[in-house]
Amino acid sequence: MFVIPRLFDALAQFELLSDSLWPVVIALGLYWGVMFKFLSRRFERQADRFAVAATGDVATFQAALERLAEVNGMVKRYSKWDIFQTHPPIAERVKALG
Repeated sequence: MFVIPRLFDALAQFELLSDSLWPVVIALGLYWGVMFKFLSRRFERQADRFAVAATGDVATFQAALERLAEVNGMVKRYSKWDIFQTHPPIAERVKALG
C-alpha cells in the first residue's frame, strides 16, 4: 500500500510510465506473485524441518501431513500448471523429510 505509489513516482521521474500504466502493473503483479509463492513455499519447507527437529519424529510428521491432505481434500502432487500454489505439494513435503 505504501510501496506501490512511491514506486510509480520513481518510475515517473525516469519517464518509464509513458502512455500506458498497464505493462508496469502487470509486470509488478507477476513479479510479486512469483516472489510471494517462492518465499511462501520456502518458509513452508523451513517450518516442516523445524517441526521434525522439535519433535524428533519424522514418521509421525509425515503421517500427519498425509492425513492433513486427506482431510482437506488436497491433491498430493501438483500438475505442471499448479506453479502458483502457495504450499509445496504434500508428496514433495513428505519426500523432503524422508
